[in-house]
Amino acid sequence: MTRQEFFKAVSENDITPDVIEYALAETTKFEKRNAEKMAEDATLHANIMELVVENNGIKAREVPGVSIQKASSALRTLVNMGKLVSTDEIEDRRVVKFYTLAE
Repeated sequence: MTRQEFFKAVSENDITPDVIEYALAETTKFEKRNAEKMAEDATLHANIMELVVENNGIKAREVPGVSIQKASSALRTLVNMGKLVSTDEIEDRRVVKFYTLAE
């Protein structure tokens, strides 16, 4: 069954065993991708926490092996979790976030 066939069947309220089987298979795929992403994020968060402890704070561009955008996202998540605190620093007429351990 294709996605188009699935959505058409659902929109027409034609729920057959094939539709249910397809939905369960897709749900399993989503759950697997979610678990992989969560494991990857947990590893990245642990690496960032190690860097912060070693260097008494870091900036997003100092996180090795990931893009600045991904590092910024992970750092914001850690701030929201209460593990880090961000402060603004002026650097070459730009505001750059500096992250340190939360007290």
